Amino acid sequence: MKVICLQASLPVRVFASALLVAILVTTGFLWSHQPALAAYPGLNGKIAFISDRDREEGYLDIYVTSLPPGSPVTRLTNNSGEVWDVHPAWSPDGSRIVFARYDTNDYEIFTMNADGSNVVQLTNNAGWDYNPAWSPDGLRIAYAGNATGVWQIYVMNYDRSNKQAVTSSGNDVYNVEPDWSPDGSKIAFEQNGEICIMNADGSGFVKLTNNTWFDAEPQWHPDGSKLVYSSRSGAFPQIYVMNADGSSQIQLTSDEVNKWEPAWSPDGKQIVFQRNDGEGLDWEIAIINADGSGLIKLTDNTGWDLHPAWQRIPYTAQEQVDLVVGQVKDLVENEVLIPGTGLSLTNKLEAAERQLDRGNTNAATNSLRAFINQVNGFIKAGKLSPQMGQQLIASVNGLIVRIEGT
Repeated sequence: MKVICLQASLPVRVFASALLVAILVTTGFLWSHQPALAAYPGLNGKIAFISDRDREEGYLDIYVTSLPPGSPVTRLTNNSGEVWDVHPAWSPDGSRIVFARYDTNDYEIFTMNADGSNVVQLTNNAGWDYNPAWSPDGLRIAYAGNATGVWQIYVMNYDRSNKQAVTSSGNDVYNVEPDWSPDGSKIAFEQNGEICIMNADGSGFVKLTNNTWFDAEPQWHPDGSKLVYSSRSGAFPQIYVMNADGSSQIQLTSDEVNKWEPAWSPDGKQIVFQRNDGEGLDWEIAIINADGSGLIKLTDNTGWDLHPAWQRIPYTAQEQVDLVVGQVKDLVENEVLIPGTGLSLTNKLEAAERQLDRGNTNAATNSLRAFINQVNGFIKAGKLSPQMGQQLIASVNGLIVRIEGT
């Protein structure tokens, strides 16, 4: 039997998955002037999870399925021997999955396409790297790691660069299960059995729970207003929600079965989690409404089904352009861009929107490339910070790739 655990002192359980919210997040100046752009509500896609249904004995691979119960189940990874995968989390546009893979006494972070192809290893450290979570802009990944002998939260760029520890706790403290807020400004995580939040750079630490029992696995609601989490206040861990400031902690479930790993649906109306009915190690994926009602058992087999993560259906290209238009306008409103500069950029984006509406993809991508050229010009002229400009360019480049692929 292969036991999936964090370390000997922690119970056998599962950790965080990423919220699936596709927004453009700028850094630097905008940490204190964050535009109110959120991809909420979103459309519910597939549900990724891990299972030993084809290998048994705790040897786990990644699968996807959908509602309603009984829908086809597709196996994405096909490991053998002493290799298994845990903690899948979707990219904001639903096109890729980040996960942790165990191989030779070590966990490392990997990504793959949504169909299981193009597997890429992102970390290669002496310790374990675990609990990956994708940032809402798709450019960064947070995860828990113990390379120094202490479990800390790390953030790295998607290209593996600029890895930084954003917590710095001592030997008697562990930090695990990071999850980004929908606007990318904060990270929720578990510290020694309590739910905490901090700014994405590690500052502004706040402990939201302070209970005598065990609170774990926080996940942000898609609109950023609340968190869902698991809590073991009695004999069985239950699903709870609370406001993002820690107030109004409400228990949603009460039946006497184990429940871990809650995660919101992209539309914010449901919660998926893993559930054990007390029958040995028979874990299944289940879903409830946001108020705790309407239990649905999504999977039903004799093995482990664990670590659910709900895919967000991507925006159309037109809607993605709308988001960037809104971002530029917010930069003007926050006096980061002078009005004339912002208007010039907005005009190019709106031209791309009109061409997409007419089905003229070549003209649309030309307008988007003109936008990129102008952003680069503003960076060189000192009218836009390089950091902020590159965020805008990355977002529009993603749009061009998407349009040319249709």
